[in-house]
Formats: sequence, C-alpha cells, structure tokens
Amino acid sequence: MSSKLTVLSSIGDPAALREIKTRKVLIAGEPVFTSLNADVPSGFVKRQARDASAGIFVQFSRNAPKVFVAVDERLVGLPKLRFALAFDGYLAWGLRDRRKGVTVLFGGGESAEAVNVEILVFADGRLIELREKSLPHSESSYFRDTLLTMIDDIRTSFPTARFVQSAPLRNWDIDGVEYVGDKPLRGLSYRPMTRVVTRRSIYALPAALGLLGLLAYPAAVITGWTTYSTAVDEYETAISDPAIKSKGGMDTNFLTTMNARRMYMDQPRRQTALAEKASSIVRGLAAVPDVRVVEMKLPAPGLNPQAQIGITVNPEAEKMRNQISQDRSPDVWISIAVPKTTDAAIIQAKAVMTQIANTTGMSLRLAHQGWRDDQSRRIFNIEGFIHD
Repeated sequence: MSSKLTVLSSIGDPAALREIKTRKVLIAGEPVFTSLNADVPSGFVKRQARDASAGIFVQFSRNAPKVFVAVDERLVGLPKLRFALAFDGYLAWGLRDRRKGVTVLFGGGESAEAVNVEILVFADGRLIELREKSLPHSESSYFRDTLLTMIDDIRTSFPTARFVQSAPLRNWDIDGVEYVGDKPLRGLSYRPMTRVVTRRSIYALPAALGLLGLLAYPAAVITGWTTYSTAVDEYETAISDPAIKSKGGMDTNFLTTMNARRMYMDQPRRQTALAEKASSIVRGLAAVPDVRVVEMKLPAPGLNPQAQIGITVNPEAEKMRNQISQDRSPDVWISIAVPKTTDAAIIQAKAVMTQIANTTGMSLRLAHQGWRDDQSRRIFNIEGFIHD
C-alpha cells in the first residue's frame, strides 16, 4: 500500500482522526456498513447505493439489485481528508470478473483489537451475498483456528467456489485461497466525506440515454441504407431475369397483376369453407332424433324462384332478424326422412324444422311441393339459409 495513504479499520478515540497526516484515507472494516437490505444502524450515515450487478443497462431497471452502504458518522465533515471505501474496490473487481461459477472475496482491515473481514460472494457478474466476520487479532493464539473455521463454513455453502483474499488484509497464506494484493483497490477515487450525498445517478440516466441515442442514430441510418441498397440490388437482379425480359420487362401493370394473383392465393378457398359448413350442418342434423339425411346439396342448386307455401322457421338466436324474403335463393338444399306421424304433413314439417333450425343455426323454408309420404316415412325437402 502507498505510504501516502492511511488505512482506517476502526475508530477508537475520535480525536485521533484529526491527527491523520495523509490526505488519503482508505476505510476498510468496522467503520463501513454494507448490506443487501436498506436498513442502516444508528450512528451511521447512509451513502449512495451501489449496483450489485454488472451491465450497462442496470441503471435503467428499477428492480436492479443494490448494495446499501453507510459509514460511521464520525467520519463526516473532517477537513482536508479525502476518503475511499475498500468495499467499492472489492465490488468493482468482483463484478468485472468474468470467470464462470462462484467467487468468494475476503477483504476488510485489521485494527489493534480485531480483524474485521468483509466477505463478498459473486456469481455470473452479480453480488449474491454479503457477510461480515470479526476475528481475533492476528497475533492471537486462536486466530488461525477461528479463521479456518470461517473458511470451512463458507466452503460448506459454496463448495465449488474460487476463494481470493485482498489487501489491506495481510496474506493469510492458506491453501485454496488466492491472495490478489491491492489489485481490487487500484483506481479508487478519494473524496471528502460530506453528509449530503451527490446523487450522480440523477444525471447518469439522462447521460446514458443521450449516449445511446448518439450510438443508435448512425446505426439506424446505416441499417436503413443497407436495407435500401439490398432492395435495389434485388430489384436489379429481378428485372434482368430473361423470363421477365421476354414478357416485356418489369412494369406497373405486371406488378399489379402479380399482386392481384397473390391476394387471390391468400384468400380462403371456397371449397374449404363449404366443406367446413357442410360438416357443421351434418352434426346439427344428427343431433335431431329420428331424422335421416337422404340428400344434401351445398351450395343449393340454382332453381327459379317459385311461390312458397309460407312455412319458414328461424332458429332461436335469429328470431329478431328479418324473415327470409320469398325471392332469396337458398344456401343449402336438404332432403330428410322422418317417421310419419298422425299429424298433418305441414304441422310435422314445422316441428321438425324448428328442431333442425336450433341445432344448425340456419333459417329453414319448406321447398315448393316439399313433402311426400313413403310407406311409414315422410320425406321433406328443405331450403336452408346460413347466417354469417
């Protein structure tokens, strides 16, 4: 660490803070409170929350994970001193680490009474867990045992993790724990510790939007020009085709014809629609007891309109519609057979047609001369009108 830097790991006598000779003070350990929750203990002053995940678009998300940071209130307002948090270096280093899997970083500081360890757990460019541990002084006879117990507990939680240790802690020299020295602390900014936090994030979002706009504008122009150039090239290739040239070349009439053909091919096929409608009508007829279909024609044959005998039935859902006009051509022609009853043919026809109208959804009209008796059966010829 630089000789022009003071590492502050605890605050004993507050008066001693004013006797610090260097301008730069690195805060590590006890004077710093960090948490993934927003609660801050008394005696601490809340600072700007830090992003707990990497990526340029993190600040655009309201739900992005944050680290809540606070410092001992006795550090606020000290003249001539510039402060930096070792935690900021640890956090930035861990979020930059692009190794797959989990990384556990041990940081913090050592005072005359204890070793205050900050434990940061990273996975996939995100801080997923924070812990703090106070160990006996490094010269204590049971420091080593307590340290190994702490590391074993963390290995139990993260058995495949990579373990690293950072300054200002001295190297523990433990197998499986890589000491990276002051690498995470390089590039820290030292500033006065004021009570009012400058909310740089207020300006960060508009600045980021402006930067993205400057980057996106030329990209959009280039993309549009590329698309236009590609279309021109495809057009030139198309009109140079010998088959098109033999037809007189590409002109607007040709394009109109091709577009009309495309629209025709995109339209639903009439035969497909008729087949689907016929299937629906047959299902409706099958739902009426004792009705057997003798013949069905869809569309109905083209017959000259003839005077009808006035028996027209609408389904329940269509009763409020206008009655079928006498001169309307039917959509479907059906011949059915039903057991003959003692009722007159017209009365039986109306009863059967009412049931069919409700099961098929069609309005029905008894055709001209539309019934005949065949031994024990009665044949009815019915015209159907489909409601779209």
